[in-house]
Amino acid sequence: MLLTPGQAAKAAGVDRTTIARAIKAGRLSATRREDGARLIDPAELARVYGVQVSNGAAGAPVGAHEALPQPARGQGEASQDARLAAAEAEIKALLELVSRLDRDKQDLAQQRDGWQAQAERLALAAPTRPRQSWWRWR
Repeated sequence: MLLTPGQAAKAAGVDRTTIARAIKAGRLSATRREDGARLIDPAELARVYGVQVSNGAAGAPVGAHEALPQPARGQGEASQDARLAAAEAEIKALLELVSRLDRDKQDLAQQRDGWQAQAERLALAAPTRPRQSWWRWR
């Protein structure tokens, strides 16, 4: 079942204009009816806003939302430990990247200072001759 922007806003807990801006910016996809009204797939709301839209009991208002289902306690601990280990490995890799970039930055600063010193030496050592006018080139 597709939702109108008003229903989607109510389900996501945001304002209707926020939904309209998200559609316009391309963050949220919507389809158009023949009359020009927009319809939003509940899966899109789940993707963008992290809410799960359910139809609930028959006759219940569309747009009631609930948090995404959490895994059972025993089963979720293993996956949570795996996610934690993956996150720690990623943090370690990012810290190594930052330290490598800091070393590169220091190396580049040293090279820049060396080239600057060489350019200054060459500028001071260059012979200065009086500027000739264009007419004297002949």
